[in-house]
Amino acid sequence: MKKNSKKNPEMFKGNKKVIKSILSFGQKARLTDSSFTKIPNRVLEIDSYPSILKKGKVPLTKENLEAAFKEFIKEHKTTFKVDAENLKLISAKNINKKWHIKYAQYYKGIPVYDACVSLETSQDGKVHSYLTNYLPDIKVNTKPVVKLSEAVSIATKTYPKKYSEKMIDKDSTLIIYPEIKDGEILHHLAWMFILSEEQTNPETEKYFIVDALDGKIISSYTANFPGATVSGTVRGEIYPTNPTDTVSTMPLQHNTVEILGVGNSTTNQSGVFSAHIPWWVEIFFPHQAIFRLEGPYARVRDNNGNDYVVNRNYNPGGTCNQTWTDTDRDHINLFYHMNLYHDWLLSELGYSWVNLDGTTGLMLK
Repeated sequence: MKKNSKKNPEMFKGNKKVIKSILSFGQKARLTDSSFTKIPNRVLEIDSYPSILKKGKVPLTKENLEAAFKEFIKEHKTTFKVDAENLKLISAKNINKKWHIKYAQYYKGIPVYDACVSLETSQDGKVHSYLTNYLPDIKVNTKPVVKLSEAVSIATKTYPKKYSEKMIDKDSTLIIYPEIKDGEILHHLAWMFILSEEQTNPETEKYFIVDALDGKIISSYTANFPGATVSGTVRGEIYPTNPTDTVSTMPLQHNTVEILGVGNSTTNQSGVFSAHIPWWVEIFFPHQAIFRLEGPYARVRDNNGNDYVVNRNYNPGGTCNQTWTDTDRDHINLFYHMNLYHDWLLSELGYSWVNLDGTTGLMLK
């Protein structure tokens, strides 16, 4: 009698090609599907290189990384169900010796609103994780029936007369806009633009998304211009000295917070982080902050090697706070005190630990 595989074939619906592809990511790779698009939106614990890097023998450079990771996506098209030809590189950042690669999705040359593919890799190009909100099966007319000027006129009429005569449009672009309605995703060809007075007025500046085929206003919301930030405070419930102590909620220093589309921000002594939000993040990325018990000096995982993760939505210009709490606080306590220990070593002995791979920080489970 054959033993059951570590990978459950049923989760891949019997598709042998998909099983083979996911196994090629490494034995620990874990895949989840999007409830809306029904394609993978997250693959974690990947341990695989793009083939053109020849398992790290070919150096990864700024000049070849766009092609290398597009090729990686092509090589695993059976699993990802993403057409790499529809992707354009918009960001490639090396943070703490890790590459964070972001591609925006396009449909017939038109950007798809809030749709991207992200990969996190090692310094030499080994892929660790894959995240996406890619939209498959888009079918929509790409020739506008409603002109931009007509769309602007429609949006302007939503203002009181004292404002409508002053409004001008800027940053206009044609996009593919997905609308979730009755559990389905509807795709629209749409004009996206900002209406603003000549003199900046936060009370009246708004984004508008207007259907370019029928002139309907699909969505509108307050505009956040370049220079907008997201900030917040990260705290955790810990035992100051012993597990029998009264629980205290303390700021978590040296805690890295990932802002999708932007990069990472690390908390200061007060547990505060802050990140600048570029204008293009408004178009291509969801407003989401990802909190993990991870930073430059410690990373805490559970017994199965999984990160402790909390995702929170934010509003640009606003705050996004996270307080780690649990009936079992050992993992929070560990992260807090290891960073405390690091700071003591640094202040008393001038020592900051370094891993064998040259990176700072401890991996804790």
